[in-house]
Amino acid sequence: MVAQQLFYIRVAGLLWITIFDRGYAKMKTQTSKNLIDAHGWLGVIISGVLMIVFACGTASFFRDNIVNWDKHYNPEKVIEKDELNIAGVVQYVQDNYSNIPNDHSVFISMPKDTFPYYRIHLEVEKEVDESELGKNKHAEVVNGRTIIHEQVNEYLDPYTLSPIDENADNHYLGHMFYKLHINLKLGAIGAYIVGFVSLFFFVILISGVLIHFKRIVSRFYMYRLNKSRSTYLDGHNLIGITTLPYTVMYALTGILFNLGIIFQAGFGYAVFNGDIEELTHTAGFSENIDVDFTGKPMLAEKVTRVQELAEERYPDYQAAHFNIHGFNDQGAIVSVILDDRHQFLSRARVNYHLEDASIYSEATPTSNEFMSTYNTLEALHFGWFGGITGQVIFFILGLGCCYLILSGNLIWLETREKKRKQSQLSLRFVKAMTLALSSGVLIAIALSFVATRLMPDQFARIDILPYVFHGSWIAAMLHGFIVNRARLVMVYQLGLATVLFLVCPIYDAALYLQGDFPEHAYLKDVAIVNISLLLFALFCGLMVASKRGESAVKETSFVTE
Repeated sequence: MVAQQLFYIRVAGLLWITIFDRGYAKMKTQTSKNLIDAHGWLGVIISGVLMIVFACGTASFFRDNIVNWDKHYNPEKVIEKDELNIAGVVQYVQDNYSNIPNDHSVFISMPKDTFPYYRIHLEVEKEVDESELGKNKHAEVVNGRTIIHEQVNEYLDPYTLSPIDENADNHYLGHMFYKLHINLKLGAIGAYIVGFVSLFFFVILISGVLIHFKRIVSRFYMYRLNKSRSTYLDGHNLIGITTLPYTVMYALTGILFNLGIIFQAGFGYAVFNGDIEELTHTAGFSENIDVDFTGKPMLAEKVTRVQELAEERYPDYQAAHFNIHGFNDQGAIVSVILDDRHQFLSRARVNYHLEDASIYSEATPTSNEFMSTYNTLEALHFGWFGGITGQVIFFILGLGCCYLILSGNLIWLETREKKRKQSQLSLRFVKAMTLALSSGVLIAIALSFVATRLMPDQFARIDILPYVFHGSWIAAMLHGFIVNRARLVMVYQLGLATVLFLVCPIYDAALYLQGDFPEHAYLKDVAIVNISLLLFALFCGLMVASKRGESAVKETSFVTE
């Protein structure tokens, strides 16, 4: 009887293995293949934008230093805090804009070393003809008058308080990289593109972890130098796992910062019944300010006293922005926004009654949980909190992410080259575009530095540099289309990028040896930027060396062993 039961159990086990286990194994194989296909295709599709975002973002860690590096050869007077005059700016607005609506505020940003101008943002009322009511959606009738509200964005010289053209900023390179990072210099549309790319990047990270999940620990310490495909996959996996916390943080914060309006709208309708204003107030992005108008004109000098009190209250912070509600009335409320870029919780706000400098309300760095979280994520994303040490660490991690994109693209392209059942012309175009927006972006960044350093002063950088940047990767795309070998194209382009990244450090070193020393105020910035360029050159050079050493080996596969 027992023997018969054991026989039935054994038969059932064999049936289970035959029917279910093999089916499960087949399903696992199919799932793995689908994950690999999704990982590869998504990676190639978004790799161009992702490379611009990561490469320009990596350079932007030293944005302030890049601006000051540029200033060394196009010098301006160094801004001293004691020389700034917020009262003079307020007086300028009073003298030039008398038609500011009572329910609108005036926003003033203080100069800083990297943007040495006052920035003024306000709206004025302008009376127009009644016919504008049907043409202009912003036109409205107030007290029998047809008016529109016009936005004013003005820039003032910090010493003369005279208006300047916003395009007069010659120190454009650092700001260009930053704008390419946050929105590809395409405004709101670009910000949404970057947001969705961040979302797909998060999917790629998850799929990559799932593909290699069983081998993450065993293969983490393995880097095989004697096999081309193993070397690339090992390097891709090693850097991918090492930088995973960093890349996940960037994917999530990229989604938050660039697609936040979508979540805000959904959350507002779900929780606040469509009251977006109440949502932004609860989150700490806006506040309700009630001004008791006195009918008496405000005294501009009192704003200086408010600034002094705010900075005394937060001695480690500096007043960065002023938002004046009820402008030009003695009963105005002045919001002083203070920043300290060396902390996670980097922002505080104090609202003062202008008349007697008493506190109307206050938002400390920790008073609003959502705002505190947002400021912490912002500090993480931009690397503000760790000083130069944190920026260097994030810079190196950013180069690691560039390696992920470059190696992933090359693995995918060489795998596609092996498949003959496809249009070679379409593959050639995809290959050229992919290489142009990966290794070509590094050429564009390097050439932008060279152009900034060597461009004659009579050329406006704000006009020339975008053409230099985009022309570089377009030329790289043409090169990739003509030379129909992915690895060879990447070797040539990264080799060129290596040489270009070395130009500025060598040029600056030559001037230094000739006795042209940077001013003391800019010495640190010149050193930091040149070291970062040398790191870029080292990164590109190492990739060239590894690819040239592997180019003789033809076998390449995207699927891990």
